[in-house]
Parts: sequence; structure tokens; C-alpha cells
Amino acid sequence: MDTPDRPLIEDAYTRFLDAAEQVFTEQGYNGMTIRMIAERSDSNLGTLSQYWGSKRALVREIFERRFRPIQDWRTELFDDLERRIAHGERVSVEEVVRALVEPAFVVPGVPIEEAPHITMLLGRAINDPSEEVVEAIDQIFMPNQQQFVSLLQAIGPKLDAREFYWRCSCCVGAIAFSASLRDRLTRHLDFDETTLNPVLATNVIINFLTAGISAPAAEPAKPARAKAKSRRASARSRR
Repeated sequence: MDTPDRPLIEDAYTRFLDAAEQVFTEQGYNGMTIRMIAERSDSNLGTLSQYWGSKRALVREIFERRFRPIQDWRTELFDDLERRIAHGERVSVEEVVRALVEPAFVVPGVPIEEAPHITMLLGRAINDPSEEVVEAIDQIFMPNQQQFVSLLQAIGPKLDAREFYWRCSCCVGAIAFSASLRDRLTRHLDFDETTLNPVLATNVIINFLTAGISAPAAEPAKPARAKAKSRRASARSRR
């Protein structure tokens, strides 16, 4: 019996995986179909069951291939910051934010011109509501998230739990939106988002988030009715 050449098998495997990555970025988990992937990769429908067995397993491999290097780099950066704190060295909010943001935009292991494609894939994955994707993303990035929160609690401004939560949420939201949904904003601006340099994007986001995290605690907002009543009382007192 003839055995298929190994290079041909590997080529079919990689083409299907690459096509699945593209379709997921465009359609999300529930929108992607095996037929779409097979047509784009010029493969047959049996390729999925031959190599992965299920769409869930296929997406997990996409994430492992693209996101594990991001997670590993973040872990290395966070570990170094934790060691410095343990030795009594000063660590800034900017350094913590950079460790979170930079690996997602200046993606390790790929040429700089290819980094935006991986960043868009990450943004789509973070925004995808399907249980399968949430579970896979948590499995890869949960340790990073825990380290990020722990570091901010150690060196950031002292905030109550509610405000700290919202600031952390804004960090994750800024990455997710900037990665995958920026065209929704640039359509209203005279700017082509495809020309965005990953290094510049990284520095802009880091500066913005650092300022937000470092800001003084917000004062409780008065209800609109109370504000109006206060303005009327102030106006009467000036008469």
C-alpha cells in the first residue's frame, strides 16, 4: 500500500489550520463552518475529523499555536516584575501595563508585519461569547490575568474593589476593541486602520491605560436630580 508523502500530509494539515484561523477571525466560532474552511484550504470535508475530530479541538489548536507564545512572554515579564517587587525594587504601573499589552500587539515569534493578523485573531477570540472559546481562552490566559491583577494591587493606587474592577475591565476592553473592532471607529475618522504600526499602537495604548489606572479615585457621582436641586439652591443664594 502506498503511503502518502509526509510533506503532502503536513501541507494539507497546515493549509486547513491556516484557513480555519482566517475563517474564525472573520466569522467567530458559531459562524465558522467546516465547509468554509475546506473550500478556503482546498481540502475535503473529512480533513477535520482526520486530524482534530471536532471544531472545538481545531479552535483549541489555533489558539495554542498563536496565543501560547503571547502567554509565555507575558508570564516571563510578570515573573520578572514579581521578583523585583520581592527584592524591594520599585515597579511602575507603566511596566505592569506594558507587560500586559506589548505581547498582544508586538507578537513574539512572527514578523512585525504579520503581528496585526494575530492581534485581530486575539481580539475576535476575546470578544467571542461561545462557551467553547471562553473556556479555551481562560485555559491559556487565566494565569496572566491573575498575575496582572495581583501586580496592580501591589503597586497601583489604593482603590475600592468596585473601582479596581472597572479599571481592570477597561484594560481588557481596550485591548479587545483595539485588536478587532477598530474599524468601527475609523469609519468615522479620516484614518486607515490598516496602516497602524503595532509598536506605535502598543505605546499609545500603554500611555492611555497607565494614566487611567494611576488616576485618583473617582468621587461618587450625585444623582442628576440632586445636582439640579443643588444648582437651584446655589442660584437662590446668589440673588
